[in-house]
Amino acid sequence: MNRARKQDPLGLLGLDNRFARSLVETAQIIILVLDAEGRVVYFNPYTERLLGWSLAEAAGRSWVETFVPVAERERIGRLLRDVVAGEPQRGNVNGVLTRDGRSLPVEWHDDKFFDETGRLVGLLSIGCDVSERLACERVLNEHQARLEAQVAARTAELRAANRDLRREVAERRRAEKELAQTSLQLEAILDAIPDVIGVVTPELRVVRFNRAGYEFFGKEPRELIGRHCYGLNEREEPCEFCPVGEVLRTRRPGRKEVYDPVRKAWFDVRVYPVFDRRKRIRYLIEHLRDVSRQRQIDRLKSEFISTAAHELRTPLAAVTGFSELLLARGDLSPAEQREFLSYIHDKSWALTRIVENLLEISRAESGKKPALNPFPCRVGDLVRQAEPLLKQAAPLHAYHIELEEEDLELIVDRQRIAQVLDNLLSNACKYSPGGGMIRVAGRKRDRDYLLSVSDEGIGMTAEEVERVFDKFYRADGSNTAVAGIGLGMSMARTLVEAHGGRIWVKSSPGQGTTVYFTLPLEYPGLASAP
Repeated sequence: MNRARKQDPLGLLGLDNRFARSLVETAQIIILVLDAEGRVVYFNPYTERLLGWSLAEAAGRSWVETFVPVAERERIGRLLRDVVAGEPQRGNVNGVLTRDGRSLPVEWHDDKFFDETGRLVGLLSIGCDVSERLACERVLNEHQARLEAQVAARTAELRAANRDLRREVAERRRAEKELAQTSLQLEAILDAIPDVIGVVTPELRVVRFNRAGYEFFGKEPRELIGRHCYGLNEREEPCEFCPVGEVLRTRRPGRKEVYDPVRKAWFDVRVYPVFDRRKRIRYLIEHLRDVSRQRQIDRLKSEFISTAAHELRTPLAAVTGFSELLLARGDLSPAEQREFLSYIHDKSWALTRIVENLLEISRAESGKKPALNPFPCRVGDLVRQAEPLLKQAAPLHAYHIELEEEDLELIVDRQRIAQVLDNLLSNACKYSPGGGMIRVAGRKRDRDYLLSVSDEGIGMTAEEVERVFDKFYRADGSNTAVAGIGLGMSMARTLVEAHGGRIWVKSSPGQGTTVYFTLPLEYPGLASAP
C-alpha cells in the first residue's frame, strides 16, 4: 500500500477519497502544488492539457525556470517566496509557458499547503486561464476505471485486515482520521476556487457549494443544503436552459452559456456526472463561471471593427477620389492640383495617425512603454504649441490659456505631450458642439506640474467617466455625431503614465468636462522603449 501511495501523487497529498479525487481531477482550472523550493509536486489533468506537459515529465522541475517567461521569473520567484513566508497572494496575473512556446495569461490564488500531519508540503496555487476556456468533458470518464480499480484494491486490503479485530478497529480509526484531514484539504481547495462549484443529487437537491457558491447566493449553508437547486432562483420547476437535464439523459458532461436576467450577467454552466460502483449517477457537479466580461470584450471587438472600418473608409475614399480626379483630368490648373494634393496629404496623415495609435496601443498591451525622447522644455512653449490647433479646429469656441511659471522647465518628450494636448483639445471641441470657452490651465505643485483642459460641452455621466480610458470607448451624447475610433484617451493615459504622471477626468452631464494630468518636476529616468 505504501508503494502504491508513492506512485500516486494524489495519495501522497492525502486525497484518497474517491469523491475528493473526482472533484480535483475534473476541475476546469489549474490546481498546482509546489514544494517549498518551488518544484512541481502535482498538477491536475487540466493543467497537463493546457501546458502540453505530463505530470511525470514536470514532477521535480522548477516551476519558475520551466513554465514562467524570462521577463517575469524574478517577480514570480519573489512572490512564491513571500507565500512560503506566510503571505497568501490573490489575483496575481503572469504568463505561463506551454510546451509549444506560447505564453498563456493565468490569474493565480496562492497559499501554503500542509499534509495531514500539519507538515508544510509547499504551495497550493489555483489558476484560471483568462485567454480561453478549455473543454474537459472527458475527464471524469477517463478516470472512472482507474478510480474503480483503486477502490477495489483498497476494499481488498480492508477485508484482509478484518482477520484481526484490533487491526480492523485501528485501521478504521486511521481511515477516519485520514478522511477528516482529506476533507479539510478538499475544503481548502474548493474554497480557493473563485468560480461557483456545487454538488447536487440526481433529484437536483443541493449537497454542498464551495465558498464562492454561498457568496453567490448570499446565504448560509444551512439555508441551501437539501433544497432544490432551481428553487434557489425562486423557480418551482427545473430551469429549461440548464444542462442538468441533458446530462441525466445522456450520462455525459454538458455545457451551456445562459443569461441571468436578475444579475444581468452571462454564465458558462458546466455539469459533470459522478457515478457510483453500479454505474449509476450518484452526484452532479455544477460549475458556474461569469463570462460577462468575455462577452463584453467580444462586443467591443465587433464595435471596433465597425467603427475603424468607417473611420478608415472616409479618408481612403477622399484619397482615392481626388487621386483618380488628378489622373483623369489634364485640364486642372496648378492651384487646383495643389488644392487636391493638399487634401490627399491631409487625409493620408489622418490615416497615419489612426494606424500609429493602434500600434502604440498594441505595444502598450504587450508591456512595452512608448518610445520617449525627453529634453528640457518650457511649460509655456509646451502648452502654447497647441494654439494653432485651437484656432483651426474651434472656430465657434473662445479659448483661454492661464499658466503659472511659464518659464519652468520640464524634461519631457515634447511631441508626445503635444499629442496628449491635441487629443484633449480635440475632444473638448468635438464634445462642445455649441461652442463656449475652452480653458487650458497649469500650476506648479510640490512634486509635479498640474495641467488641465476644460470645456463647457455636453459632459459625461459617472459611468462614462469610469470608462473614458477604455480602448475603443467613445462617450457620445444623443445629439452628437462624434468621429473617432475611441483610442485618444487611452493613448493619452499611456503617454502620461510613461512620463511618470497620471491623468483623470471630472465631468457632469450638461456641465462640461475637465481633464487633469500631471508631469513630474524631476526627470524620472525613463529609458526610451525599443
